[in-house]
Amino acid sequence: MVGLGWVGNASRQAGFESIAIYAPKTKDTIVILLNSEALDKGVPLAASLARRLSRFISPHAIYQADGQP
Repeated sequence: MVGLGWVGNASRQAGFESIAIYAPKTKDTIVILLNSEALDKGVPLAASLARRLSRFISPHAIYQADGQP
């Protein structure tokens, strides 16, 4: 998964979500593990949180949560 400088993996299964993304250029890492199947405007909650955190950590390279696990 690539989104404006972020690479990583996201997964959803039976009440659990995870996302681990890394920005090689800045060496920033975000890892989120949730017991949830919630969506935020059609996007898995972990991906939505990763997008918000990336905006705070690295405003020049915001992770693009596309709604896909």
